[in-house]
Amino acid sequence: MPRTIVDSTTSDGSNVLALGGVCLIGVGQCVGVEQRPSRTVKTEGGFDHGFVRTAPLPQGGRLRHPPAITSHGAGVVTGSCDGTMVNTRQRGWSELKVLRFDHAGRTYAQASIEKAAECLPRLAKAAATRGDQTATRVFVSDFAEWIELGVKAHVPDFVDVADRFHIRQHLHTNAEALYGKESPRARKWSASMARRLAEQGGGSLAGRLRRLALYYADLTHQRAALNRAAFLDPHAEQLHYPEWIARDLPVDSGGIDSLCKQLGTRLKAGGRR
Repeated sequence: MPRTIVDSTTSDGSNVLALGGVCLIGVGQCVGVEQRPSRTVKTEGGFDHGFVRTAPLPQGGRLRHPPAITSHGAGVVTGSCDGTMVNTRQRGWSELKVLRFDHAGRTYAQASIEKAAECLPRLAKAAATRGDQTATRVFVSDFAEWIELGVKAHVPDFVDVADRFHIRQHLHTNAEALYGKESPRARKWSASMARRLAEQGGGSLAGRLRRLALYYADLTHQRAALNRAAFLDPHAEQLHYPEWIARDLPVDSGGIDSLCKQLGTRLKAGGRR
């Protein structure tokens, strides 16, 4: 089991250990805990990927599709963060921010009930202690604006990578707009665009979508293709997948997505606030 450290920025220390149990064991075993603002749960030391996937589950539970997590070597520091909303007794719906760093086969994770402005300095502090000056630093996340701006402002030495799975979701939405939901043609089109994305990058894919728009007779289909190309354009620097895959750098944020969703699910259940 990892060493669990629970920090509090408030003077009242009641329920701190119970909240740690909520985030790390699952609220199925910690019913009735009150979450307090700015309360932080951190884990470090022997915290492996299996623990990340299974710790927030109720006893005897399991994930139907555990995310595949690949180690990228001691020379790579992988950062990620995400957020969700939880309903607390004291403040009602509040933001839960979760950050995670993987380096040299070990994982550091932190979950806090706080806003982005409070989370980002914690992110920078955690990033500064991971790896040495020779490490390749990569930050993988979705397109949340607070994350994009936070990476640029607080961890500018990290390569900012857009989560490839989120891009594929957007592409599949386009495919269904073109060919209908659950259509074999939609799945084929989506798979083809995903391959181009991995093999040639976001810039090439945006160009391909613009060319395809010229072949569609339906104005709605033309607009769908052009809108997706326009969506990719401002994120071009985050979409160099061929280079990153060739260097064996991470391009997916499944670990943080899984952790954040599990924590949110456990904390949103009835009687668990």
